[in-house]
Amino acid sequence: MSPEGTADTTWNVGSAGEKDVYALALTHNGGCVYAELKSLPPTSCSAEAESLGSIQVSHRAVQGRSTLQSLGVMQTQPTTLLGDCEPSLRAMEGAPAVGRLRHAMRRWAIVTARCQTRETRLAHVTDPWNWVDFMTKWVDQAKVERSLFYLYNVRARREHPAEGDRLPSDAFAATLRAESEA
Repeated sequence: MSPEGTADTTWNVGSAGEKDVYALALTHNGGCVYAELKSLPPTSCSAEAESLGSIQVSHRAVQGRSTLQSLGVMQTQPTTLLGDCEPSLRAMEGAPAVGRLRHAMRRWAIVTARCQTRETRLAHVTDPWNWVDFMTKWVDQAKVERSLFYLYNVRARREHPAEGDRLPSDAFAATLRAESEA
């Protein structure tokens, strides 16, 4: 199974002093192998903010592929990069955009080149299934739990437990166990 990555950003939510951020996560074999949450520098628009998250997840995906190949795991399929901003995905696929986004277009051109060499491929993920959404905005508890259930790969951990592998014993873990048995 090829690694999969997604990124999400916030933009211009700092009216009460909060910082804009990007979050990304990479999964492999169904579990999170890398996650990142960082502040964004000032950006002129949401599209530029999305480009920062997109290029970072692309960089991490290429690093992950290189690591796997160094370990002898050949990567025959492109790594899927998921995003919830359709205009950003279209720009990364090479669609023309306005000139004031030249910095974002430069970042997207790197992702486009990676797609053309089949290192990565792009796909849209809707908000209910965007598992890094909870790191960039307030979401309901059920979405946080679904996201962590996915990132922790609870189903596989229950089916194939490693020695000493235990889920947390709090109420959250009980919820995850109940969902995995459903």
